[in-house]
Amino acid sequence: MISIYERHMPSLQVNLVSAQERLEFLLSVGVKQTDVKRILVRQPQILEYTVENNMMSHVMFLLGIGIPESRIGQIITAAPSLFSYSVEHSLKPTIRYLVEEVGIKRSDVSKVVQLSPQILVQRIDNSWTSRLTFLSNELGAPRDNIVKMVTKHPQLLHYSIEDGILPRINFLRSIGMRNSDILKVLTSLTQVSSCFSPFHCLVCFFCLELYLSYLCACSDGRRGGTSQTQKSYYAEEPLVPASECV
Repeated sequence: MISIYERHMPSLQVNLVSAQERLEFLLSVGVKQTDVKRILVRQPQILEYTVENNMMSHVMFLLGIGIPESRIGQIITAAPSLFSYSVEHSLKPTIRYLVEEVGIKRSDVSKVVQLSPQILVQRIDNSWTSRLTFLSNELGAPRDNIVKMVTKHPQLLHYSIEDGILPRINFLRSIGMRNSDILKVLTSLTQVSSCFSPFHCLVCFFCLELYLSYLCACSDGRRGGTSQTQKSYYAEEPLVPASECV
């Protein structure tokens, strides 16, 4: 408790007027009143950031990459730590890396960030491109197709290859899907736009797999029942991200 107090002591020493100004700013850009407490628990330093020199510039950055005004509050709620990152030295380089190295189209950057706001505060390293290379090699697909898949499911950039991506690909293969089928499904299905937390992202991916299991059962004439493949799969461990989203 003492160490926590010492670490966040500057936040606790902010005068009431300044704190109120910053909280009102958050509410003005779309953060819900019910989410303010959660944001302060996760990122109490937000009370130290001035509206003019920090918070406003970060909101302008989000608007600049195409985030609609109506979604700004949701992005902040999902990744409040973005205020602790420099726009010029961290956030913009992240976007540049997604475009130039990963291959995301600049016109799709807004979509990617809305689907996975945590991508803005993830450490840039070679693991992102290594996951793309793995998917391309494992599924035997052109790089452009893999980039299209990641554009719709950017959470794939966070998942461990060994503990997350590969076991799911093997599962889809186990129900009779070929590599071309897996690629087609993942690039055709649109990600649920409300996936703003790691938990919800895992649920969406899990529901996708259950849906595919259902299709497989239907093709075998078992529409009314549950196949043995489905029953054995329900007990598997959930998808494990390579690193916890901030």
